[in-house]
Amino acid sequence: MTQNQWLLIGLALSAVFAAIAFANVLGRPRYLPKAIMTGNELEFFRRLSRAHNEGFVFPQVAMSALLEPKALTRNSRLAAFRRISQKRVDYTLHEPDLSLICVVELDDRTHDASKDAARDAMLRSAGIPTMRWSSTSKPSIAEIRDRVSAIRKAHAPRSTQGRAL
Repeated sequence: MTQNQWLLIGLALSAVFAAIAFANVLGRPRYLPKAIMTGNELEFFRRLSRAHNEGFVFPQVAMSALLEPKALTRNSRLAAFRRISQKRVDYTLHEPDLSLICVVELDDRTHDASKDAARDAMLRSAGIPTMRWSSTSKPSIAEIRDRVSAIRKAHAPRSTQGRAL
């Protein structure tokens, strides 16, 4: 073989290997680990956990785990599901038996008041209260306990209202 033929074979093989490598990069998405919460959210999670130490606090809960669309037709159920399928709430507070008490949102500069109102309305339609706190003036543990107690009292079944929970 001549030197030119070897050069052509080398170029052809290089092109094949480059195409395979390029296809692997494009065909297989690469991922990086991501923290579930920012430092500010983590500090508030710890505060919530100390305030609600008799139950459970879960961060970053999918709204589709909390809500189920109630609609008459399949298409309207699907449309309703799509409105919640990519949304998450910051935290949920649960009783020891895992029954939901409320959703907790830590509002920072990224929160949009109109979107928050729509989200709260969706949750409220299912009887799920939302507790909102500003990330710049977070409540004390006592304040959190007081709000959780008020929510429990307001949403207690009629047969248990007036009795200690």
